[in-house]
Amino acid sequence: MGVDCGLQQVGWQSAHVLVVLLLAALANAVVAEEPRQQGRWIAATAPDSLAEGAAPGAGSAPSLTGGEYWHELTVQVPESGDWVLDFQNTAVIARFEHFVLAADGTEVGHFRGGLTDPEPDTFLLRHGRRIELPVGEYRILTRLESPFYLAVPVPALYMTESYRVQIRAPIVFTLMGMGIFGALAFYYLCMGLLRRSVSDLLYVGFILGNLLFFGTVLMAYRAVALTPPIYMAGVPILISNLCYVLFVMWLLGISRQRHPRVHALGSGICTVLVLFWPLALLAPNWSLELSRYGVGLMAVYGMVAGITRARLGDRVGWLYLVANLSFLVPAMLAISARELNVGSLFLIEHLGLLAVLLEVMLLSLVISYQVGRMQRREARNKVLEEQSVLLQSLTSQVPGAVYQFQLWPDGRVSIPFASAGMETLFGYPVEKICEQPELAFNRIHKEDIDAVWQSIWTSASQLAIWEQDFRLYRQGAEAVWVHGRATPQLQPDQSVLWHGFINDVTQRRAAEEQVRHLAEHDPLTGCLNRASLQRQLSRALRAAPADCSPLALLFIDLDGFKPLNDTHGHGLGDELLQGVAATIKGVLRHSDVVARLGGDEFLVLLYPVLDAENAVAVAEKIRARIEQLTIAAERELSLSASIGVALYPQHGSDQHSLIDAADAAMYRAKAAGRNRVLLAATD
Repeated sequence: MGVDCGLQQVGWQSAHVLVVLLLAALANAVVAEEPRQQGRWIAATAPDSLAEGAAPGAGSAPSLTGGEYWHELTVQVPESGDWVLDFQNTAVIARFEHFVLAADGTEVGHFRGGLTDPEPDTFLLRHGRRIELPVGEYRILTRLESPFYLAVPVPALYMTESYRVQIRAPIVFTLMGMGIFGALAFYYLCMGLLRRSVSDLLYVGFILGNLLFFGTVLMAYRAVALTPPIYMAGVPILISNLCYVLFVMWLLGISRQRHPRVHALGSGICTVLVLFWPLALLAPNWSLELSRYGVGLMAVYGMVAGITRARLGDRVGWLYLVANLSFLVPAMLAISARELNVGSLFLIEHLGLLAVLLEVMLLSLVISYQVGRMQRREARNKVLEEQSVLLQSLTSQVPGAVYQFQLWPDGRVSIPFASAGMETLFGYPVEKICEQPELAFNRIHKEDIDAVWQSIWTSASQLAIWEQDFRLYRQGAEAVWVHGRATPQLQPDQSVLWHGFINDVTQRRAAEEQVRHLAEHDPLTGCLNRASLQRQLSRALRAAPADCSPLALLFIDLDGFKPLNDTHGHGLGDELLQGVAATIKGVLRHSDVVARLGGDEFLVLLYPVLDAENAVAVAEKIRARIEQLTIAAERELSLSASIGVALYPQHGSDQHSLIDAADAAMYRAKAAGRNRVLLAATD
């Protein structure tokens, strides 16, 4: 914890130093005295013709996608002395030439230079060229040639002493930035290799890309006699941008499962950034512009990812968001500005360097915080591992499974502890379940998984006891029912930790189902009993509209059953009742219900039914099937049935009146000669 605080303090102090250096550079520009000078862009021409007095035509300012351009600077030198000719706004110039002409057209100076020119530089990290000038008026013609420009390079003349003062802070700032980049790249390269951390190595890629870029555009490599190709001012950022987006996804844990939209956005941006590479090869003069667009894309993605994680309460997300905001403002200025318009030798490259330095230092604090948190978590896990060994020995004799389950606000889950019973229930070794909690959830029946997750989130939000019955898939066997119960505890990191158990309750549920079936069904025929039918009829009546006939009751009584039962015994009678029940069920639909009221009486609920004619037709079909039913005993025995039909609401508005109406119609059928179907009479 102390190391983390120390790193954070050093990081904030370094950021303050960078800002002070930036302000110092701008302040020096304000107090500096410069000669009166006026410049304009002119059409491409030959210096000899201008020396002979030819008036140059107007030209356009340099395009960011490169080309050859000419600039004319008219200067009134107030006093003789040592002067410096340099560029404002940017140093990204492949080659340049200055032609200094006196008022009479005489050439008094000729200088050359640029990022790819072998001519040595007069000043450290600058394109400045010294010249002795007496009092008078001069024209300075500058030819620029480059495949691209970071901004508009504007020639300007400075007094040497003033110039030295102005470039001091930018030079210190640049060297400090290069040193910070190099140190951080080496440190996180070692960390990434030792920890095998992908995020650390991606961070190194981001830093190295910027180290190559700023070392080229701010002339640090020229200072040590290296002349990298001009395209080092564009290509490294193309790679750095991709490394940064991937780094953010790893750092903040943006995954397809937990953050599908943000992950899809990141994947899409990575695809676009990779496509920039062949485009840069096909159109090299666009490589710097593509890098500029890539910086914008990575900055936007960083904001989206940071806000997403911060809204979930993740502290790393908040810290990253602060780092990204510190980068965003100067970075957007650096990639959008063409001129600074402050008359300063502080370049747009310095503004970009400030943006990246602020971010890399603050990101280092974020990473150090994350590393510290991981170390603390590893220490806690070690303690938990020792405790789990003890718990395993204690819980190995307990029926079912004892476990701990942890859920974070962003949806991450873990199983810190699981007893040996988990392997019996879920079919995976305990170690594998703890390493990959999703394996346990994959075993939950697809019809139950949503309810399980809903109950978990409800328990987490209310810190209420979690209790749930659900089914588990078993390899090579039918699904089993389990019962889980756990007590939640809110942790300091806002995660919720449950301590609970899971038991196999398949046999208990089967017994409960058997008891429920016996309570609702006739044990001989398997039909519903009277109480169950009344509940079904009550529900149907509540659902039925009163303006039509959506249901019907069939009251069935077997003709002559009692003499057969008395004559041939109860065994034959039971067999006969079972055959009648099976016959009735064979005629009915899924939505229809049959119940045995007792003895030889059955009641059928048809729901829905079209009309009385349809209900009578079904009853007639049942009667005919019963008439065809024969039971072999000592001789062939035949049976018939009398059936009364009543419809709702014509013959009754409630279940009692409806049953009475069907019963009365059945007795009328018996009185009319039996073995027939009659519709209830309307009042």
